[in-house]
Amino acid sequence: MDCKYNVPAESSEVYCKYTQGERIFDTTFPDEEQHAPWRTRARVRLFPGNICRFLFKSLPNGKSNFTCNIKTPESNMVSKTSVVEKKLLLPCSAWSVLLQSCSGLQLTWMTLPLLLGINWLQTRARTAVDMIVWPLVSLASFFCYAATGVLGFSVTTENNNVRVKENEGVDLSCQHSADFGSDARVEWKFKDLKGSMTYVIFKGEPTAQYASRVTQYNSNLRFTKVTVRDNGEYDCEVSGKGQFGEVRVKLTVLVAPGEPLCRVPSSVTTGKPALLSCYDNVGSPPPTYKWFKNGVLLPADPKTVSGFKNATYKLNPQNGNLEFSPTTKMDTASYYCVAENEAGPPQQCKAATMEVRDLNTGGIVAGVIIFLLLLALLAFGIWYAYKKGYIPKKSDKPKPNVVYQPQSVYGGDEEDDGDFKQKSSFVV
Repeated sequence: MDCKYNVPAESSEVYCKYTQGERIFDTTFPDEEQHAPWRTRARVRLFPGNICRFLFKSLPNGKSNFTCNIKTPESNMVSKTSVVEKKLLLPCSAWSVLLQSCSGLQLTWMTLPLLLGINWLQTRARTAVDMIVWPLVSLASFFCYAATGVLGFSVTTENNNVRVKENEGVDLSCQHSADFGSDARVEWKFKDLKGSMTYVIFKGEPTAQYASRVTQYNSNLRFTKVTVRDNGEYDCEVSGKGQFGEVRVKLTVLVAPGEPLCRVPSSVTTGKPALLSCYDNVGSPPPTYKWFKNGVLLPADPKTVSGFKNATYKLNPQNGNLEFSPTTKMDTASYYCVAENEAGPPQQCKAATMEVRDLNTGGIVAGVIIFLLLLALLAFGIWYAYKKGYIPKKSDKPKPNVVYQPQSVYGGDEEDDGDFKQKSSFVV
């Protein structure tokens, strides 16, 4: 699907993306990411003539909306939505199939005289064949290859699986055929181990985060120094003359593992499951793991070794988990783990002992009996203190003492100025 646009002559950059609602099929915006479900199915590229081309694989049945979004630094976003219905698309024509089968057609033309056994064609008409037929076949083959791109518009690499030690430099190669033209556009994209994708080279220049350690020469990518964060896949994408091609290079940065972190339970009850884990987050590529029991290597598949056929464990060398289900008394031992990869010497964690014990039924019963005795003793103490009055009853309340003082036997007015006389009063 092509989206043609018009931009002012002074515009320095043009960005394009195809969307469906909030979903981004693909984009040339350096600060935006293509949504994960479309990374192997959708491509958006800019071509000469102000064309933004959208390539999409496995179009779903029914109607689909595709929105082309164009933006320049000097203008706002301009969008146009198109509706595509799969059943209305024209199927491949017989002429297209013929063009795509030109190599077989040429071979048929060349072997037809031998297959039919026409001797007179080889003898009497040899001159006519040499002068007319074969030039026509060659001309037809030329147009076939030009139309189908069998010989042209190719993008290749010298090494699609590069491995290099950390902090060293490395080159990622990318070569394309001359059919793309001298002004072919070359871009490099990086997809990390988590699936996040970003530009490394955009419009012939490294992006900001790679500018200090990445350069591009011809179509190749050169790192002056790599780190473990550069692990992932790099796509070299070439576009020109209305065509597009790409090649993928996998980069693995080699880092030796560190001392792994091991977790070994100190005590496990017989018959219960037990999980021993081992993990290293330093090594690259991710290391594989081995477990040792009392210094003896445990085979990854115990059924393949006669001495371990009765073992009840499961060992995963990829994630370092050693699982016993169920545990037995024979699993009591000292365990340690070793992490190793191709980048450096193996590393091991400190050994730890796991003890498998039987369930102590007698101890549990004794503990329950002691607890009940203590509970009974506590109840007796409370009852005895309550009976002896050490704990007051809730109904016992202190009563106030009231003393009534009778009137004085002496008469007289209150205004009497004689000697002091006791008067009636209440004393509490």
